[in-house]
Amino acid sequence: MARYTINYLTGDTETVEADGVEYDADAGDYTFVVGRQAVALAPVINVRSVHRQDDTNEAIAYPHQDGGVTVLGPEVFASADGDAISWRGENYTRNPRNLFGKAVG
Repeated sequence: MARYTINYLTGDTETVEADGVEYDADAGDYTFVVGRQAVALAPVINVRSVHRQDDTNEAIAYPHQDGGVTVLGPEVFASADGDAISWRGENYTRNPRNLFGKAVG
């Protein structure tokens, strides 16, 4: 089980022990899970960053799956469907228009 430190925009921090974290785009939150049980929720709009602190000193290889997200690097997560990226607590989604203002797809 890993320990996660959640840094909020208010400057507050919270530590959660969980097996993984899942990004729920519909709910707009990070769900921290142990097994299949949710143990904590963090609203995305209030989160600056989430850091995973392993008990080992092994280097973390990127990218890797962690819960329902792909961890691209420190403080960078991509949703499983590829529609959202969270970088340092800022969330980015696909723009449905290309550079010339026309709808894509």
